[in-house]
Amino acid sequence: PKLDYSKAARGVYLSYRLKGLDPECRSGPSGAPDGSPNSCGIHIHNGTSCDADAGPHFYNKSEVARDPWHCATYTSTSFEGEEIAEEAFMQVNLGMCFGQVAGRTIVVHDKTGARIACAVLE
Repeated sequence: PKLDYSKAARGVYLSYRLKGLDPECRSGPSGAPDGSPNSCGIHIHNGTSCDADAGPHFYNKSEVARDPWHCATYTSTSFEGEEIAEEAFMQVNLGMCFGQVAGRTIVVHDKTGARIACAVLE
């Protein structure tokens, strides 16, 4: 599994190659049983540890009107018996400087919005 992030104007670029994902995400995030905004998502959260609640999505609410992480989702596919997803380039406008994401958690969610993977960004 690999996830990289880099500087974008007022946000981040994400690229990833993930495996071990939820097969229910083959159809993408729509149709989550509870309509969870985290369904099949990859999001930076306010939290600074994967041992605790990750908190809300990380972005500057005074500069960005709608949660920019709502559109940061994946669609999985089956490859050699594993659920995988790849994205070469995804831009997320956070309304803040790139340097502010270091130390925050990035979380991968399943179809229900539950956490299936977490890492602290360096």
